[in-house]
Order: sequence, then C-alpha cells, then structure tokens
Amino acid sequence: MNAKILLIGSTGQVGRELSFTLSSLGEVVEGARHPHAKNMIKLDLTNNEQIREVIQTIKPDLVVNSGAYTAVDKAELEPELAYQINAIAPSILAEEMSKLTGKLIHISTDYVFDGSKNTPYLETDKTNPLGVYGKTKLAGEEAIQNTNVDYIILRTAWVYGIYGQKNFVKTMVRLAQEKTQFTYSGAKQLVPVANKPILWYGIEAIVKAGITDIGIIISPETGTEIERVTGAGEKFGAKITYILQESPDGLAHAVKIAQPFLADSPFIMYLGDNLIADDLEEYLTEFKSNNLSALILLRKVSNPSAFGVAKIDEKGNILALVEKPTNPPSNLALVGIYFFSPIIHEIIENLQPSPRGELEITDALQGLITEGKNVKACQLKDWWLDTGKKDDLLEANRIILDTNLTSNNQGIIQGNSQIIGRVAIGKDTKIINSTIRGPVIIGDNCHIENCFIGPYSSIANNVILTDADLEHSVILDSAQLKGIHHRIVDSVIGQRAKLILAPQRPKALSFMIGDDSYIQLV
Repeated sequence: MNAKILLIGSTGQVGRELSFTLSSLGEVVEGARHPHAKNMIKLDLTNNEQIREVIQTIKPDLVVNSGAYTAVDKAELEPELAYQINAIAPSILAEEMSKLTGKLIHISTDYVFDGSKNTPYLETDKTNPLGVYGKTKLAGEEAIQNTNVDYIILRTAWVYGIYGQKNFVKTMVRLAQEKTQFTYSGAKQLVPVANKPILWYGIEAIVKAGITDIGIIISPETGTEIERVTGAGEKFGAKITYILQESPDGLAHAVKIAQPFLADSPFIMYLGDNLIADDLEEYLTEFKSNNLSALILLRKVSNPSAFGVAKIDEKGNILALVEKPTNPPSNLALVGIYFFSPIIHEIIENLQPSPRGELEITDALQGLITEGKNVKACQLKDWWLDTGKKDDLLEANRIILDTNLTSNNQGIIQGNSQIIGRVAIGKDTKIINSTIRGPVIIGDNCHIENCFIGPYSSIANNVILTDADLEHSVILDSAQLKGIHHRIVDSVIGQRAKLILAPQRPKALSFMIGDDSYIQLV
C-alpha cells in the first residue's frame, strides 16, 4: 500500500508510536495543534473549518485519528470542550472522508462502558459511559457510524510504549512527587494575584525589557486553558507562540523542545509562577554587555535547602550549583529566571537525565561551568516570590495590592456601605450594606451584601458574598460564600467553590479551597 495518510494527534503517546509504524504504509502527514517538525501541519480539533480545510487540501486516502480530549477528571469541568474534540471533530472527519471515499481509523476508549463487567468487554457489549469523557467518546463513535465513511473504531484500555511518561501509574507517581505545594485543578500560572494571572506579570516584565517574541511551554492538561486566557499576545504588545511539552521532563527538556522556536538567538527563560519587583532590563544589559554564556538571578533566602542553591565568588562567578542541598553551600537561591546564549543547546543535547528522570537546568548550567564558559549571577535587589505555595501567593497578593493598586469605582454602592482606603471595584458589581477597607480589588459582576471585606483581599469576577467577613484572602471567579459570620483570613478559595455555614458555627476558620468545591461548615 502506497497511501497518503493523515495522522491526527501525532504528539500524543499513541500518535507518536503510530508515526513510526504508519510510515511503512505510505506518506504520513502529521496533524497537531502545536506542530514542531517539518512533516507536521497545524490541525486544531476545536476549529471545525480548519479540519475541513485540511482534509480537502491534503485529500488523504486514510485518516488515523488518535487525537482526543483525554483529561478524564477535568472533562467534568469542560464538557463543551471535551464534546467538541471527542465528538464533533470525529464527526467532521468522517463526513469529509466519506466525500473522498477514503477510510477512517478512530481510536476510542473502554470508558464507553461502565466498568462493571468482570471479564473483557466485547464489541457487542452494551455501552454505558459514566462520565463526560466516556459519554463524549461514545458520541464520537456514534457520529462516525452515522456517516457513509469506511471506518474502523478501536477501543483502547491501557496504553504502553517507549513514550510512556504519561502512562497512568507513572503519571500518578509524578503527581505524588510534584504536588507538594499549592494545589489547583487548573493551570496554577493562571491563579490571580490582585485579579491578574501570575503568568501575565512575567509576560509584562519580559515585554518591558524589550522582548516581544515569547514562547510559552504548555502541558496537555492545562495548555488549552492557558492559551485561551492569555491569547496570542496582542494585549501585551507581543507575539506568543505556544510550545507543547508532552510530559514534565525537566526545565532543560523544555529548552530542548523549544529550540526550533529559539533558533540561534539568546533568550530568557522565566518560570511562570515567579514574581519579582526588579526590572529585567538591567540584568539583560549585564548579560549582553559582558558576552555571557549564561546569567542567573539569585536571592538570599532563610531556607536554602528548599531551593536550588548557587555558590559564587566575590566577582559573581558561579562556582557550583546544587539542587535542594542538605548542607547548602550558601543561602543564595536560584530565582527561576535565566539568561542563556545559544551555546546552552549544545550542553543540553549531551545531557543525561537526573536520578529523578529529568533533564535538569542546574545540570546544564553546571555543564557550562565545567567547560569554562562565562557564567555569572546577579542578586535581586528587591522582593521575589515563588507563588507555588499558598502563603507565598497571599504574600504576593498583599505586595501587589500594597504597591500597585489605585482606587477605581465602576460599581454600584447601595445602603449603608462604606468604602475606606484604596479600593478598586469592577463594572456591574453591587456593594450593599457592606464595609470595604482597602487595599482591596473586586472584579466585575459581583454581589456583596452585609459583608466586611478587609485589607489585602482580591475578589475575582462573578463572586457572590452574603453575610461574610474576610481579609487577606484571594477569592477566585464565581465562588460563593454565604452566612460566614466568623472572619475568614489567609484563605484561597477556588473557582465556582461554594462555602456556606451550617446552624452551629465554628470559632475560627482558615481555608484553601479548590475549584468547584462545595463545603458546609458544621
């Protein structure tokens, strides 16, 4: 067979395996949302017109669709997106291939069953999906069957292969190892500080330094959300390219997969959950004027064992780097902002995975030092916060409100309400019989009644607060708090979370509440 084959979802685990095996059958064109190789084309399963255009342009003899919305738990929060990718897109593929009298192989899942059977499922067994993921995959199967296309549907259970970093067991081990800090079901870089996503502060700092061509490394789990919220860069005066990292294989691996975007240019690597007060322009000038191979930013910390740590001489030359040392050689922590010349790619190309199986950026930096390259460090002059922990997130919120907030009332103030100090209130927000003591920022379309909102609180859009007191807290979009008469302090409450008070009231309250939670206090 010498066919033209369109492989969809070629950056996923199944797709990556198929890209090798299908090549023996003919010419393979790989479609991916974030193409990164010559034989890849852009194919976004959320763009119906693009799907039709690609099929009509390529005119494949065979389409193999391994693309899917596979985040089983998150599908419950994004049913429309899951339905688009798992049901509507396969339906369009089938329609277009039937016009070409071509063939379609569609990869589905055993989640179309309810899992109650004790023996292997057969094709003829009754389907009964329990969740959004299974229901949308079944809808995709049925849509294909209702067309005239020549099709095969393959239902998979467990998937293994040489690209197995995302196998379920390995993923769970990774999550157990990684999620020791702030837990948030969405992209943590989008958690708001003073009602603006953390990631945006980094983008703004980079643009302020004069860099407007920006690549953002995203994961399969949260990449769509980050791209939807952040956009193509227009709002920042920049051009943003999204680069998919299939699995969290280390910061140096992120640089490696970004090399086609970076080419031979020097670049800044900025970890998205960092906040700093210093301007980057000063450090960029230091990096350029001294023709450095790398420049890293450091900050003195009280607990260096929790960070990557640098040992430097009196001139700022780096002598050694150690990742989370038991006996730290200094109290200078790596901030998570790096300036690199293109030579770093040569080091990373020969880098071996660390004991935890990742390509470490500290190992890449150490490789530059070992080769005698010019690697220096600068110490930040002002504050730095890694917002991966709840307390740091709240502290970042406090600092930004303290330093950046200006009063701006676009809301409706009713009853015996008092607005004291610097307070920003968004459009269509109603404040009724409440006291707001700044610095406080409140988003659009909120309803706040019979409340006290104390200093250093950020309240996102569409929040409902009735009979509730809070301060030094961050409340995310569409959360509801009702009847909480004891003051809530030092808390982070996630999107769409609901917090109500049962008849018997507790004496003290402190929370970190995730998205879509419902909590009744007893």
